[in-house]
Amino acid sequence: GMDLLRRPRRKLDADLRYDVGNGFDLAIDAIAASTRRDFDGDLASYKLLNLAAGWNFHPGWRLETRLGNLFDEHYELAHGYNTPGRNLQLTLLWRPGE
Repeated sequence: GMDLLRRPRRKLDADLRYDVGNGFDLAIDAIAASTRRDFDGDLASYKLLNLAAGWNFHPGWRLETRLGNLFDEHYELAHGYNTPGRNLQLTLLWRPGE
């Protein structure tokens, strides 16, 4: 009857994507987790919101950008392990044969 370590009883993952057209797309994803047990006590609940955009600018080529942890939420997945604050990622993808 005990909860598993680091596993929240309640968790929500939501992902919305919109194809704008002309190779562009937008995305927003949200994650919310309730408190959970860890070896040294309880881990606090957290809520994250991430934004992303992508562009297929040539056959096989894609440029993506992602703004993670939009509201700079401080959270831990395990006691003593850092998680990223607000961050920006830029990715260039090449998929041969597309």
